[in-house]
Amino acid sequence: MVGHLILALAAVALSGYAVADSFDPTRPPAGYYQARPGDLEAQQRLVVTSMILHPDQSYALVGNRVVKVGDVLDEGRVIKIDQYGIWLKTRHGIEQIKLLPGVSKRPASAQKSKLREQ
Repeated sequence: MVGHLILALAAVALSGYAVADSFDPTRPPAGYYQARPGDLEAQQRLVVTSMILHPDQSYALVGNRVVKVGDVLDEGRVIKIDQYGIWLKTRHGIEQIKLLPGVSKRPASAQKSKLREQ
């Protein structure tokens, strides 16, 4: 009887995690980071999806892999991880892979002054 109760409670607890994960409003839509068939450039492109920055050691999530400075990634070696993304040293030179490539950052003070003028 006690064994069935523990199993039932475990099933309820685990189902809550599955439901919570499926309704995450910050998660990109399914297939967002996957390349479309025939899109060779997108298949070769690396995507930084998350980063943990710490003075001692920083990490970045690239695709489904966690990397740190010194790790080899595709044809390059990670030489730096900062708030903008990761930096790779390749045979072609130094390449940056941005965390948010479509976002341009501007100081908040510039935005406030525009709002005051209106």
